[in-house]
Amino acid sequence: MKKYAIAGLALALTVIGWLGVNSNAWQSYLIKRDLRSYGARRNDSETLAVIAQAFAYAGDSRLALQFVDRINAPRPKVDALRGIAKFYAALGDEEKASATLSDAIKMAGRIGDSSDKVTALNAILMSIAALKEKGKAKSLLSEWIKAVDKAHVLHELGIPIFYQRLVEEILMDGALREEVIKAAERVGNDRDKDRALSAIAWSYATLGEAMKDGALLEEAIKIADRISDNEYKADALGKIAWSCAGIGDKEKARAPLSNVIKAADRISDGRGKAEVLRAIAGSYARLGDKEKAPALLSNVIKATERLSDDQDKYDALSAIAGYYVRLGEREKARALLSSAIKAAERLRNDGDKSSALRRIFESYAELGETMKDSALFLDAIKAAERLSGDRYKADALWAIANSYAQLGETMKDGAMLKEALKTTERIGDDSYKVSVLGAIAGSYAKLGDEEKARALLEDAIKTVDAFKETSRFIDSNSFRKSFVLSNVFQFIDNLGDKEKARTLLEETIKTADGISDGPYKASTLREIADSYAKLGDKEKARALLLDAIKTAETIDNADSKDRALSAIAISIAELGGTMKDGALLLEAIKTAERISGDEYKADALSGIVESYARLAESSNDPALYDEPFRLIVWPKDEDEKDRVLDAILSSKLAVADVGRLRSLTSHYNGERERVRALARILMACSHPELIGK
Repeated sequence: MKKYAIAGLALALTVIGWLGVNSNAWQSYLIKRDLRSYGARRNDSETLAVIAQAFAYAGDSRLALQFVDRINAPRPKVDALRGIAKFYAALGDEEKASATLSDAIKMAGRIGDSSDKVTALNAILMSIAALKEKGKAKSLLSEWIKAVDKAHVLHELGIPIFYQRLVEEILMDGALREEVIKAAERVGNDRDKDRALSAIAWSYATLGEAMKDGALLEEAIKIADRISDNEYKADALGKIAWSCAGIGDKEKARAPLSNVIKAADRISDGRGKAEVLRAIAGSYARLGDKEKAPALLSNVIKATERLSDDQDKYDALSAIAGYYVRLGEREKARALLSSAIKAAERLRNDGDKSSALRRIFESYAELGETMKDSALFLDAIKAAERLSGDRYKADALWAIANSYAQLGETMKDGAMLKEALKTTERIGDDSYKVSVLGAIAGSYAKLGDEEKARALLEDAIKTVDAFKETSRFIDSNSFRKSFVLSNVFQFIDNLGDKEKARTLLEETIKTADGISDGPYKASTLREIADSYAKLGDKEKARALLLDAIKTAETIDNADSKDRALSAIAISIAELGGTMKDGALLLEAIKTAERISGDEYKADALSGIVESYARLAESSNDPALYDEPFRLIVWPKDEDEKDRVLDAILSSKLAVADVGRLRSLTSHYNGERERVRALARILMACSHPELIGK
């Protein structure tokens, strides 16, 4: 017996010597040993799922499947199988990937909770979408549809329109298409059935080139026409109508569009019918069908005018105006936009009126330079002036000023901006006034008049500087200054003249110094620093960020202090990464150490680690990446530790030293949490080429 023990020890020493005590191979062996030990002793399904995936990544598929077999709960078993399949697919082994996904589909069918089942089936679908071999994908889709049909949950999943390739696989294959339609018909109640059919009809609209023969469109219309619920029917028919324009041939598109009109006539709800007619008109306009479009647009306008809700009315009229522009009927477009403004003015609530004016002019700006119309702008400015609330007036004027600038050089005289400026001056609340001044300044800058833009921004900063504390405002003076300056920065950043931008930023620093509330002052200083960084003045940005830290240290409320320090630490780290300045990154770590709350500390540390990785990679100096391992003080909460570890594992530099990564798990308190961390480390280190995929 003693002889065997000595022989075993000798063998172990030989293996250790061969692997090397500190080698990555030896450290990986130790991780596998710990995972096997935990898996043999515990029946924790969620952890076993992670361990199974780790062994698959490490190349031991036999052991991986043994751990999968030991998982009792269906949902974790599905997660494990899907994760393993994703790994095989990433390696290009689609045979193993599809076999594993087939097992996952079967297991998903055994999940009792309906929402868990839907989540699992949807996750499996994502993995099917990653497969490159069409035959395997089709076979799995057939299994997937059968599982969905048996569970009666197609209304929860629909056809996966976010995975375009799968839409084509299902709808272009007669057998699969028939399976999915039958699955929709067998969904429980009528509303769920309508929802499922609507999803299928909607999916047809995404097929693009395949729809050019029109046959599939006709089939989609028939499916939509079987929907009883007005809302779902209108939604489906509207999407189908839009897709008719994709045929590209107005003669071929007329037949399906005519059938959509007939189906729309069977919608009893006026609003839904108007939406479908609007989509049909849009398709005619996109096809350039000047013969059919005008008459239909006239009918759409009549249907729109009958709508009782002015909110629906202005929205529809704005869209129809765009169709007329496509057809070259600009005068009619202008008339409709004028009607849309009038409809907006009939809304009872000033907030709704303001939102309406914003929507109208967002649409207006999209119509292009040839839609310039001073009269329309004047109407809109007058409508904004009649709004009673300063906030609503400012919101509307902000949108008008922005859309004006987007119409290009032809509007360079700025006449309407002058009118907008006059109305802005009559806004009583300076905080709202300043936001519009910033927008008008931005518009002048876009039109090339940077001198006027700079003057307006200077006025805005002076106005902010003069804010007085008053009981009229619920928000504090500090909040108002910080909030308004935040809006002003974006316009300063857009100035072409960088010297003028720097001069304005100097003024904002003076204003920021007058902010008495610590959180708002720290936030403002950080934003000014970010603006200086964008201008390329990194040293000034650094100084401001260090000032922001000092301000944050004066904050009494622990949560507010943590939030401020976390944001500052990330800004410092990003600056250090771009400046290739390790000292600045160390300052970021020191800042993070001051944070007491785990959530904010994890936010900061994750950002710092990612910045260190960028710096080390760009400098081609992996040694720089040693600092966060050596210096960071980990959060106490285990979930927040996971976030920091995930940030570390997102860099290929980290996985070059398995032993160092393994040592990080000593920061975890619970065995289960430590084992899960080890499993994630093993996955990353086994295949660093898959990091980020």
